[in-house]
Amino acid sequence: MEITVEDRHYPLVPRELLPAEMPRYPNVWFYMAQNLAPAFDDALDILFDLFERCLMYRVSWRAPFEGADGEAARDHWQPYALFNNPLLAHEHSMHLRYFFTPLKEQVFTVVTEKAYRCWAIASSVHFEPGGYVHYLSMETYPELETCPYCGRADKNVDFDDVYEKLRDPLGRELFIEGTINGQRIRDAFGRESIGLRDLAPKADTNFIKHIDTANGYFAPGVNSPQISCVFIRA
Repeated sequence: MEITVEDRHYPLVPRELLPAEMPRYPNVWFYMAQNLAPAFDDALDILFDLFERCLMYRVSWRAPFEGADGEAARDHWQPYALFNNPLLAHEHSMHLRYFFTPLKEQVFTVVTEKAYRCWAIASSVHFEPGGYVHYLSMETYPELETCPYCGRADKNVDFDDVYEKLRDPLGRELFIEGTINGQRIRDAFGRESIGLRDLAPKADTNFIKHIDTANGYFAPGVNSPQISCVFIRA
């Protein structure tokens, strides 16, 4: 199973090889070439550095959810308060769970201009309301649907599918592109959002060589609308 974009080929693994607790197929995959990361721990160090550069922190004070090996997050994104009910005012959070235990014993071959032996790390990222509003249902509090950042912009999406079809794609967009619905956002401290694509041209992170996105739902168990592949090499 693989994703192909133009002449680039990224191998994936079937859903059954990933943790059973994981509700949706990972929507961002990292491929670290062994010419930059000789050992798997080197690949993890690169990933953790990218989290920090995207203004994220690693969650270390509790066990990770959904069978993940670890988590990273960023809180206090884009406060919004224009509700009739002031108790619905909220900031936003981006949460990322990464998975490597089922992958770290394998070497994956990514083909771009040539074939590269790579380590792979899968991740699932989503964007959602923060604070106690996170626990409120749009179905019970329909005014939450009007939030321009995390609301139910597509009314054809069932409430049960909000994460799969709205919040996961928004999280992937923010992490990759640095935008929400095509627009930059800011955190509560005025800092503008940064995505992996912003880092790729910079001298100290120009090891990000390709970021490709393809449509999901192409195989059994691949229940993510879009999947991005990030290829990193020396």
